[in-house]
Formats: sequence, C-alpha cells, structure tokens
Amino acid sequence: MESQLTVLKQLVVLFIAAFLWFFSVAWVNSDTQKTGRNTKFWNTIFFFFSPISLIIYLSLSWKNKLKKRTVTPRADLVLLKGNGEPLFLAQGGGQESLTLDSVKDLIKKALNNRSTDIHLSPKIHSLLTRFRIDGILHDGPSFPERLGTAILSSFKVLAQVDIAERRKAQDGSFIVVADGNTINFRVSTTSSLYGETMVIRILDSKRGLINLNKLGLSPQVEEECNSLIASSHGMILVAGPSGNGKTTTLYAILNRVNTGEKNVISIEDPIEYELAGVTQIPIHSKTGVTFAGSLRTVLRQDPDVIMIGEIRDLETAEIAFRASLTGHLVLSTLHATEAVEVVARLLDMGLKPNFVSSSLIGVLAQRLIRILCPKCKKSYKPQNLEELYKNGLKLGEKDVLYKPVGCKYCRNTGYKGRIGVFELLIIDKEIRTCIDEKASKEDIFSIIKEKGMLTMKEDGWEKVKQGITTIEEVERVLK
Repeated sequence: MESQLTVLKQLVVLFIAAFLWFFSVAWVNSDTQKTGRNTKFWNTIFFFFSPISLIIYLSLSWKNKLKKRTVTPRADLVLLKGNGEPLFLAQGGGQESLTLDSVKDLIKKALNNRSTDIHLSPKIHSLLTRFRIDGILHDGPSFPERLGTAILSSFKVLAQVDIAERRKAQDGSFIVVADGNTINFRVSTTSSLYGETMVIRILDSKRGLINLNKLGLSPQVEEECNSLIASSHGMILVAGPSGNGKTTTLYAILNRVNTGEKNVISIEDPIEYELAGVTQIPIHSKTGVTFAGSLRTVLRQDPDVIMIGEIRDLETAEIAFRASLTGHLVLSTLHATEAVEVVARLLDMGLKPNFVSSSLIGVLAQRLIRILCPKCKKSYKPQNLEELYKNGLKLGEKDVLYKPVGCKYCRNTGYKGRIGVFELLIIDKEIRTCIDEKASKEDIFSIIKEKGMLTMKEDGWEKVKQGITTIEEVERVLK
C-alpha cells in the first residue's frame, strides 16, 4: 500500500511538472512572437534545458520591460491611409491585433528616436528592422516570418498600394497622428532575395521645416546666400548626395522669399511638407504629370519664384534655365558631391556652356554631420597638431576639442542631431568666362579659392573648433 502511494505521488509530481513544462513552452512561444525574438531558437533551447533557459528568458523579458519604462510615452497613434481613411483592424486577440500592435510599436520607436527612415528587410525565417537615426542605421526588433509578412501587408494597406504585387516596385504614403501632430510617411517597396523589402521615410514638418539661419550656415555663407535669394531672376542650385538635407534647405529658402508679395510656386515629387502661401504642385508620372510638363504650365501662372524638386533630365533643365532668363528666380537641386562639380554635371546633361553661364547665379553644396551630445561630450587637448594642420585643421596649443562619450540622452552614441556643412559658389564674371571656355573643375576651384570661398571641409573644421562635432565625424562624411 505504501509503495502504491509513493508511485501515485510520483505520478502527481510528474503530471504537475509536465503541465508546467507545457505551459512554459506555450508562453515562451507566444512571447517570442510578440517581442520579435527567434521563436525556433528559444523553443529548441527550452526543449533541452527547460529550468535554466526559463530563468535566462525571464531575465531578458524583465530587462526589456525596464527599458520600455524609460522610453518617452506617446499617446496611442491614429493610423490613416493615404486618402485619409482610418485603418481598421481587429482590436481583440489574434493575429490581426498582434500585427496592429507591432506596426504601431515600430512607428512609436521611430518617432521616439527621431528616426528619418524605417527599413524592413525579410530574411530566411524572419523580418529584420532598422532605424536611420542621425544618418546612421541602427538595428530594431526582428519578427518571425509569418508576423513579418503581416506587418509588411499592413503597411501596404496603409500606403494604398497593391497588396498582392510583390515583384514590382511600388510607392505610396500614409498619415499618422501622434500627440496632436500630423506626420506624413512615404513608403517604397521593391523585391529582394527573400521577399519584399520596404523603406518608410518619415516626414515630420516640426523637424523638417527649419529657418535658414538654423541650418548651420557660417556668417559668410549666410550673407552671400541672402544676397542671392534677393535676386529677381537667375538659377540657384542646392547640391549634395541623397539624404543630406537638400530639400530642407530649399524649403528654408522658400520660407525666406515667401513674404506674400511674390507668387511662389513649387513642383515636387512628392510634396514633403505643406507651405502656407505657396502653390505646391505634385508630380504624377503615371498620369503624365511630369516636371517638364508642369514647368511649362507654371510659366503661364505669372510666377515670381519657382521651386523644382530636382533636375533629372535635359528637358527639365532647359525649361528651368530658360525660365531663369525671363525674369524668374528658379530654385532646384542636383546630385553632385561638391559645388564645382555641378557645372560639369549640367554640361554632361547636354546644356550649352553659354546657356549655363548666363542663367546660373549660385550653387550651394552641402552635407550633414552629427552633433556631439551636449550632456556627455568630453573635452581633450589634441596631440598631433602637425598632422591635423596638413589635413587643413589649424589649431593652437591651447585649443580644446571634444569627443563623444555616450549616455541615455543620446542612446549611447555620443551624438544627438545633425547640422549642415556648406560651400557656396558664386557665379561672377570670371567664373562665367571659365564655364564658356569649358574650363576644368580644378581650374575653377583654384579661382574660387583665390576669391576666398569657404569649402565644406573648412566649414566642418570650424564646427570642430566650436565643439559642435568631431574630427572623426568630419572625415567620415567628407572623405
């Protein structure tokens, strides 16, 4: 009888242990899907090492909960499709609710961290996410394959693109209302090895619309830039690689000239920020609304100032430059690494030298560099003064520079925010002669240096001396 009781006790203990084991496995499986951890990895580990793996997993979950408490809370987001209609998904339990929570969590993380882009990249059995913060990509949460596919589909529904199309590239947009602020999101999809890759650009007008004197222009460049903007006619180009703030600079210039006394019209693809008092025309290539066609129409609308989002082809360039010759101030952007390269790009595009020299009045080239975190940056005295002098940074023995450290305020990066470095090429009589004679970039550069033009590298070194950024950051951006 006693032996039977012992066996019964052992069976009860075994039953309880089995129940706890099955319950723990189910909880870990559910929690990994919610948090984006590798479900297959943790299930395998838990199967063989249940007690130890449970302790490890609980500690990780507790750490994540503590981290979430330190994040700035935001009110619940309102997700609106491109046409303004709200996104409706199930609010109860189930896959749809989990998908909606994951979509909102990604958007909240991006907004809290001041991200400019969200990258969604499918891999073999998961969806990886990354956030571009101050120009640098940082890893975000990963999601299991099934949930990742549902997240991509939700963003496609929001952007109002074809949810079934996964091979062709598609573009769309949606709106998020957060803390009473309306933020536009631009979606771009394309096919990749393991599925559909998506990049979501965040267009927050509170951060994107900046006054001209807040961009980081040196006093010399700002004064010369104001003189150009005051011109009644001519072409002003803003040059730089993608993602370096060219559109932000154009909007700042538009805000400066938009006094109400002039008819200001912009042609954009797409319209990133709404400007009061400016007639903004969106481009729709699929319906035949192009830069060139819109520009022809705009010229019949009695404009004083015309902003063209980007000069992409010879036809648009010819119409734009011709407009600048007929009493209009024309603003646009061009992809080029430095100011003097813009002239060569225009000539390579097919424009005649005398056409360029008679229309172009100035080129503002720029880059964005990260700003040192004001709460943790640390001062130091540089040692290799001779080597720095050879690179263009002139320092005295008493000069103090700063380096990044890292703290909670800057997410342990040592940097918080970005600022521009600029160079402004003024097209005067001598430079016009050089353009007409098809002079080389080197010849034009030597002339403008003699005239005292401040280059982007020199502007960067000035910001290093002021303690705004670091030597490493300037060298990274301006290689």
